[in-house]
Amino acid sequence: MKLNKHFKDLTLNQYIKIVDLETNEQPTEERAYKKLAIAYNSSVDVIKQLPKPELNTALARLNKPTTLPFNNYLLLDSNLLKATTQLNVMCPAQLVDFYNLYKKGAKYNELLAVMYVPFKGGYNPNIHYKISKKLLDIKVDKVLGLLFFWMDYFKKCEKIITTYLEKQTTIINQTIVEIQNDKEFQHFLQTGGGNTM
Repeated sequence: MKLNKHFKDLTLNQYIKIVDLETNEQPTEERAYKKLAIAYNSSVDVIKQLPKPELNTALARLNKPTTLPFNNYLLLDSNLLKATTQLNVMCPAQLVDFYNLYKKGAKYNELLAVMYVPFKGGYNPNIHYKISKKLLDIKVDKVLGLLFFWMDYFKKCEKIITTYLEKQTTIINQTIVEIQNDKEFQHFLQTGGGNTM
């Protein structure tokens, strides 16, 4: 087996599995074997049989680089997606979905499915699951830069975003209460008529 893969050769699915290993309580050496087994779609037993210097070199090649690019456009099963790279083009549903998924510790593909939107039509939460599944097979060098950009952004702006969302929720709740307490409006809803003067 040739151990010639680099970080950019990993799929998003492989990277997610490798990141999950980092929180594992197993000894470092065992995690290293598992990391290589994931990267090379092999078994730990096969990896353990390879020479240690070769394993160390292979592990070093799989380290995440300090800068991560991303593609502005992705083609997933003949569907063109574009990256959301600016806050001012993000719709409220997209903002709320990303933030909620981020806070829940969602998998990277789920977060990216919010930030890569159909080229025509924009963000659509109804196809989020479909996009997130297809993103698992994408190479990390095409998408991770976008994810880490937005995760860093949300981390820095969390207080502002939280305050904004709380204010909007308060406004919505106040409006609902006003509507429910407006007897004339309620009468209008029940009878279909009312006094507009």
